[in-house]
Amino acid sequence: KEFNSRNALLTVYAAFALAKGEDLMNKSILLHQAHLSEYVPPFAKDFPGLKVIACVRDPRVYASKLNIYHKKLSLSKTLISTSYFYFRLTIDGIDQIININNIDLRVNILEKLHQNPKMVLQKMCDWLGIDYHPIMMKSTWNGKEWRGDSLSKDIINIFDEGRYSLAKKNWKKDKERERD
Repeated sequence: KEFNSRNALLTVYAAFALAKGEDLMNKSILLHQAHLSEYVPPFAKDFPGLKVIACVRDPRVYASKLNIYHKKLSLSKTLISTSYFYFRLTIDGIDQIININNIDLRVNILEKLHQNPKMVLQKMCDWLGIDYHPIMMKSTWNGKEWRGDSLSKDIINIFDEGRYSLAKKNWKKDKERERD
C-alpha cells in the first residue's frame, strides 16, 4: 500500500490490535480521539464520510479546573499551557469542524452523558451502526478501569448524575472566592 497518513494510522491501529490478539476481520469502526478540533480536517481529508463525535463541557467546569491547577502549580510553563488549552476549548470549541462538508458531526455534552449514559450511548451506537453492549457502561483505557485524571477525586461511579451538580457548586465557590 501507498505510504500516506491514512494508511499509517490504519497500520498503527492494526498492529496494536494484532499485538493484543484481536481479529482484524471483526473490526468495522476505528474510534480515534483527536483531542482538539484542529486535528479533524486532516482526518476528514483522509477518511471521506468521517463521523465525528465532538465532546464538550460546560465552560464553567474549565474555569474551576484552572483554579485547581493554579493552587497546585506555581506560575510555570505547564500552568500557562494548561490555561491556554482550556481557554481555547472554551472559546473555540468545535468551530474548526462545524463547516467541514464531508463529515457527519454529533455533539456529546459530557454533563448529558452523565445524566443518562445508557440512552446517550444507545443513540451513539445507532448512529454508528453498531450494537449497544453493557460493557460500554464501564470506563476503561486499554482494557483497564479508568477513574479520571490527576484532578479527579473520589470517583466511585463512572457515570454519576450528581457530577454536574458538584461541578456547578465548585464553580460557585470559585466565583465567591474571587469576590473576597
